[in-house]
Order: sequence, then C-alpha cells, then structure tokens
Amino acid sequence: MPVIVVMSVHPEWDNPEKTIIRHIFSGNWTIDEIRRSAAEAWQMMRTVEHPVHAILDMSQVNTLPSGGVLAQANRIATHRPPNAGAIVIVSRSEFIVSLANAFSSIYGRVHFNLRFKVVKTLDEARYFLQDVVL
Repeated sequence: MPVIVVMSVHPEWDNPEKTIIRHIFSGNWTIDEIRRSAAEAWQMMRTVEHPVHAILDMSQVNTLPSGGVLAQANRIATHRPPNAGAIVIVSRSEFIVSLANAFSSIYGRVHFNLRFKVVKTLDEARYFLQDVVL
C-alpha cells in the first residue's frame, strides 16, 4: 500500500494569471514543511517570467514551530528566485502578527528590499497584491 504524505503547508496558484502563490498552513507545521513548500513554490515560479507574489495563509494556525523561526525564515528567503515579489501574511493571531512584523523589521527591507505586509483576511491580502503591488 502506498504511503500518502500530508503536509501541513502547501503552495498553490491563487489566480489564473499565475502572479500569486498562496502557501496554505494548517495544523502543526514544521520548518522542514515550509522549506519543502518554498522549494515547490520556487519550481512553480520558474515556469513563468513575470513577478510572482506570495500569500502565506496562516489564518488556520495560531502557533509556530520552535527552533528560531525568524532565522529559518531568513535562510529560506535568501534563496528566492529573481522573479519573487511581495510577501503577505494572513493571520489574526497577535503572536504570529508580532513575529511577522519583527521579521519585516529585522530582515525584510534590510536584506531583501521586499514588500512585506501582514493582514487579517485573505481578501485583504489579495486587495493589497492586486491594487497596490501589481
């Protein structure tokens, strides 16, 4: 019988134009899962030449894995493809929002000069990317 691996983080195209990839977080996810999700998203991004933005949809989770999440996120972000665009995190968790803002302050503009935003709903994320960035 084949083994089925269910990841707690997975990427998918968020629109038919393939300008946004949404990483959907659920359950208890790990740093390894976000690394795999990022690698899969980067393969998707390499199939197009235009900028591709990311939505990290964390609306269904309230916790983060232990083990230096900010430093791990920095390591992941340093390997983004050249057509990588803005990053928007969707979360209502004050803890996740605080860490996301800390990441943005520490790494976002200094190392990557990227647009980074934290919002409470998926609609807000799409609005920001469609009307502000694109």
